[in-house]
Amino acid sequence: MPNSPAKKAARKPVFKIYTAQEMRQLIDKIADEEGFSAEKLTKKFTKITSADIEIMLQDLTAIALLGQEALTQFPLPPSTIEQLIAPVNIPFCNQSSLRAMEKTLNKQPIPLQLIILLHNQTMEADIRGWFKMAFYLTLLMKSLDKTTYYKNIANRFKLPFLRGLYPVHSWLWDDLPKITGDNDLRFDALVTLFHKLSQTVEAPPNSKDPDRAKRQKRNQVHHLALYLELISGKKNRKTVARAIEQSQTPENGSFNGRPPTYSLPTFVNSQDDGKPTVRLIEPIFEDTALQHHEPFDSDNTLQNIKVTTFSAIKPSDLTEPMMLEEMMDNLEPAIVSSEQSTEQLLENSAPLQIKSLTLAQHRISAKEQHLITSPSTLTPASYRAIFTRFVLDADMYAKNRSQVGNKTDDNLDTAKTLTKNCASIFLLSMLTAAPVNWLAEPNRLTESPLFEFGTRHATLKFSLGITRPKYVYRQQKYENQYDMIQLPLPHQLVNYLVTLEVMPTADELQVYLSQVRKALGLTYLSKQRVESSLQIILKNYIKRCNSHVAELISRVPLNQAPALYYSSHTNEELVAFYKQAIVWLNQDNHFQTDYIKKREDFTTGSGFALKLDYVRQILEATQTWVKKAENRFDLFNRYSVYTWLVFCLLTGVRPNNAITHIYDIDLTVGWLVIDDKPNHQLKSHRLIPLCDSLIRHLTYYQSFLSEFRHWHIHQPIIAEKIEILLFELERTDDKAEHHLINFIEENANKLQSIKRGYVAKMLEPIIELSLYWTRHFVRTQLEKRQVPMAIINEMIGHERYLQESIGEYSSVSKAQIRHYAKTFNQIAIDLGIDDSEPFACHIQQTLRALRS
Repeated sequence: MPNSPAKKAARKPVFKIYTAQEMRQLIDKIADEEGFSAEKLTKKFTKITSADIEIMLQDLTAIALLGQEALTQFPLPPSTIEQLIAPVNIPFCNQSSLRAMEKTLNKQPIPLQLIILLHNQTMEADIRGWFKMAFYLTLLMKSLDKTTYYKNIANRFKLPFLRGLYPVHSWLWDDLPKITGDNDLRFDALVTLFHKLSQTVEAPPNSKDPDRAKRQKRNQVHHLALYLELISGKKNRKTVARAIEQSQTPENGSFNGRPPTYSLPTFVNSQDDGKPTVRLIEPIFEDTALQHHEPFDSDNTLQNIKVTTFSAIKPSDLTEPMMLEEMMDNLEPAIVSSEQSTEQLLENSAPLQIKSLTLAQHRISAKEQHLITSPSTLTPASYRAIFTRFVLDADMYAKNRSQVGNKTDDNLDTAKTLTKNCASIFLLSMLTAAPVNWLAEPNRLTESPLFEFGTRHATLKFSLGITRPKYVYRQQKYENQYDMIQLPLPHQLVNYLVTLEVMPTADELQVYLSQVRKALGLTYLSKQRVESSLQIILKNYIKRCNSHVAELISRVPLNQAPALYYSSHTNEELVAFYKQAIVWLNQDNHFQTDYIKKREDFTTGSGFALKLDYVRQILEATQTWVKKAENRFDLFNRYSVYTWLVFCLLTGVRPNNAITHIYDIDLTVGWLVIDDKPNHQLKSHRLIPLCDSLIRHLTYYQSFLSEFRHWHIHQPIIAEKIEILLFELERTDDKAEHHLINFIEENANKLQSIKRGYVAKMLEPIIELSLYWTRHFVRTQLEKRQVPMAIINEMIGHERYLQESIGEYSSVSKAQIRHYAKTFNQIAIDLGIDDSEPFACHIQQTLRALRS
């Protein structure tokens, strides 16, 4: 039975000394595999005879035997040293053939590359000797079937010669021992030398990146030592492969509790485990599941995404299926995303995260702030100019025909008709933020559920795809009736495009856009800049509008805008912003906006955004439930649930496990440093201000813990744990994480961090919604209270990776964040939980009255 690959890798290679006949057989075998056998070379070079090839193979055998002798004997005879450093003259490699092959050196077989370079007249004598030894080593590595190592050995000796001006490569020649009778060149001696060199190398002077250069030099000799150990049988394949892999892995050191900037999101390499990867980059306008609308009281069964991929909670802690909102909220996006790309490498990498900070900072600023330097934007005057041009070329109104010359539908020639058709599609793209090529597809307007139209009206209607509760909508409980948005469209434009028998092709659209670009002098005009214009205008140029509203109206894909699920607006409010954007574009008044009329209004957005009065009722019911505790342990757990609920409502944190670490909460200054995403390999900490009301709640909870410890001082496990929470006194060898809010087991043997699944189960009699309703509530309340969107995104955690308040690219100061602690305090006042003293005193009295 043949050996398995695992056993083969674990077995050390057996080193052998080759005879002349065995060496010739090995070279013949490799020559046949690599393409320089007599049969193949005579076909490639018609002037080369079989006799020339035979002489070359004999010379190669002699060179290999010289390398073997140099690496296995000490001291070397003078005759061997003389042959090692002597020039090489193989008839096959005459001057004309050599010049022809040097131009395509990397395309030649690996062994021949070294032989071709050996014919260089400027090569020093010692370097010729090392090249001959390298030729021998490549043959042995090839015999071990380690193709990558076989190529690397050749490169290690080839690059220093070809790139002599680069110190990071050429340094090796200065440190290799001279080929003399006094120097030991055997395998063991060279392995020791290379390992020693790997520990003492320094970066070349004036290196732009000293750390990288030093690591590169260290790996060069370290890998050579490993290759020699593998060939000589000192180490097996598996050990060498592991050592090489470890040397190439960046050092993930910690700096002030956060990783270096080159750390990548874990989902970038999500295919390593062999499991299928969830593809989330899908244009929302083409996703029929997100356009379909179901009644408010039904399950949202349309999201065909494996939510467990991004689960923040272990399955044992879940008491209900995870919502799509929660999955997207916990998703860690890369700084760079490549939408609709067919290149796997482009989609699954974040190249700017390993570039310099200056370049990454510029890229983020241009993308987030839509600066003039951004490649995705145009100037305000440019947007208005192309809008006017599209309106005039679309020829929608008779009053505009004087602007482009008198003409009627009867005398339009083919070119003018094509111009009108192309302009109509580009104009509709600007009005809907839909892709130009998508709109030009046959029957797209009639088949897509995005468009509803008749002879006198047209509407852009789309659903956000938000999960809806199972219960019937009740106005006194929920903020939003639906999750759909309806925007009016010019019916003349839509009806005209529907009547076209043949839509413009992508090439025709591009030709028309090139004509507009040339006529207006807009060098950077492109389809993408037309498609993104609505979102950019709404975000930057419309008063009281913000990035969140712009994402809603422009239907930004949910994986790039998770805040879509936390929205709460009236449809008329969104239509009003949309109209302002159209009016802003229509500076020349060539476009008629009378089609935008007031219609039946409704609230739209998150199905889990609860009204303020209903949340107040929930808190009152929870307080009553806490007071009904039957014993001290039950009271401890119920009061912990209530405090945890208040903590979530007055911070907006993700209601996940382990969110109240004692070192993250500063009750003296009033700060919370939170990292509530499940991917803890990425440090995405952010700052949230603690309002006075929450500080009082947590202070009273600490007093409760102190009182509870007093009554259970005889139970050392409970007492010691509470002492750690109150005084931050960690014991020696204590590696556990300690959280302020905890549960206590019925047998009182353990105090453990509060679990979300347990909280949901205990609160079922009061409210059966997912606990993420707390986050939906806070997010919508902050927006209703006119908190700037940048501050909301920071405190809620919807900023981009590394743009958190304490990240490298943050544009928000701590003073700005601290200023809005008063907003959380106002929420506490409106919820009736600003004065926590009466309830806390009642709990203290109940604790003393109850028995354990």
